[in-house]
Amino acid sequence: MLKSWAGRVDPQVVFFPIFVFFVGAGFILRPTPVWAMVYYAGVLPAFFAFLWARRGTLSLCDPGLVLSLAMMVWFGLTLVWGIDQTPKRVAKFVFSIPVNFSFLAVGWVFFTTAEERFLTRLYRVIPIVAVVNAVISIVIFFANGAGGRLHGWAETRHPILGADVMCVALVFCLHGWYSEPDRRWRTACLLAGLTCAGFVLLTGSRGPFLAMVAAVVCYLIQVRPRAVVVLAAVAGILAVGVAVWVPEVVAFATTNLDRDSYRLMIWNETLDLVRLRPWLGYGAANVHEFVEPSITFPHSIYMSSLYYAGSIGLGLVLGFFGFFGWRAWFVEDRELRAFLVALMLVPAVAGLTDIGQFIKSPSEVWYILWLPVVTVLGLSRRTRVGKI
Repeated sequence: MLKSWAGRVDPQVVFFPIFVFFVGAGFILRPTPVWAMVYYAGVLPAFFAFLWARRGTLSLCDPGLVLSLAMMVWFGLTLVWGIDQTPKRVAKFVFSIPVNFSFLAVGWVFFTTAEERFLTRLYRVIPIVAVVNAVISIVIFFANGAGGRLHGWAETRHPILGADVMCVALVFCLHGWYSEPDRRWRTACLLAGLTCAGFVLLTGSRGPFLAMVAAVVCYLIQVRPRAVVVLAAVAGILAVGVAVWVPEVVAFATTNLDRDSYRLMIWNETLDLVRLRPWLGYGAANVHEFVEPSITFPHSIYMSSLYYAGSIGLGLVLGFFGFFGWRAWFVEDRELRAFLVALMLVPAVAGLTDIGQFIKSPSEVWYILWLPVVTVLGLSRRTRVGKI
């Protein structure tokens, strides 16, 4: 029965659209388990049916997938020697390893095999849902008195990780602004990108702001170098104007700049602990309070890798970013290279000050880290450029 049903599945009608829907749904659906059910009940069955329909003609062999799997498996192995584990936490992380890898496989297949019309649909859906998310978030923010920092909606609900998600969406907006053949869509993508940037600013998150600036400058300097100068001039003029005429914005910015994030203290404590277990780390399910009870992880993907998985884990993570950066950089098409490098800059830069465990079931990290990764993997393979 399975063979008969799957053999008749048209992947262009089932798998590709439902993947696009899933990527867009994370900006709208909440709480996370509701969004996750779209993946478990929709994307995965369609994906396996697609694999069955393409059996014998589709291979999942790719060094990027192998490297990603090796990193996930190593972090999973650290569960064996971790301390302060609970059965529930261990089960959660064990389950997350195959689920995360399945998303890599699903994304890899989408970006390598989808027709251009489905890629275009994804490129257009992300700016649309990002704007919808931002509008919902900002309306709620101002309805509640606009106090403190903006908390987003759905998978952007955390002010820092949500801002990172919007940085990824912003890069997709830049891609649409530059490469869309339809002028109306180019304009829409530009406006969506400005909305994403406004979202990041309202969160008052410094790490995502740096990631956003790095990604935007990297993209523009490759496709329109003069635009960097224009953007810097416009940003400077706006900053001066706001400083003079809108003192509330200055107060907001000053408050966030003065906010003590305890990062240096957290990292110092992390390094002190790592000296006791330098090679293997403390395990992915380790429970520890850094500096104060509310801080439960090292607040850096690099420090977290070192703490949870030791020097071996950090080496895998650095190799991981290095590989995908190389893969993106050696794509010959200038605009595509700019798009892919800017995408990878978001997790690489944002990860300096945030992101802890990245072997999670559906979560905001799928947007921050794994969506850029599968985009780089698939589109670089699709172009058949470079020795991959």
